Amino acid sequence: MTPYSTGDQEIPLENNDWKTLGGGIDSNVYDLARFGDRLAAGGVLTRTSLTTMWTKPDTLSAYAYGWDTGIHTDAKSRDHRVVAKGGSQSGVLSHLRVYPDAGITIAVLMNDRSQESGKPLQNPTTLTRDIGALMLNALP
Repeated sequence: MTPYSTGDQEIPLENNDWKTLGGGIDSNVYDLARFGDRLAAGGVLTRTSLTTMWTKPDTLSAYAYGWDTGIHTDAKSRDHRVVAKGGSQSGVLSHLRVYPDAGITIAVLMNDRSQESGKPLQNPTTLTRDIGALMLNALP
């Protein structure tokens, strides 16, 4: 894989072998989505640990143990709990968005490219949010 910085200027991959759960996990989008599904279903952590991890420490914060947390209101005015986690390293961006109560997990991985002339900059956070909105709005 060759990551990108700006235009077609190649940048070298970092050696992340020394990192554990901090940018050092190599994955593909399928496995990242499976991880999100299993996490939400209680297949990775106990329910108590999962609840602790996804609970904000206070009312002023949306950030809970490394995860963004919140509520997404769909087009039918239904509220859906959402948790999300983004990541990046040289030339690569990722985002995992989970709607645990709706059973929806969205994972996006992409090469990091700066805005090309005339094209809006896309990022994985925006993509997971937009895809999630489409999926939630389609629920009966």
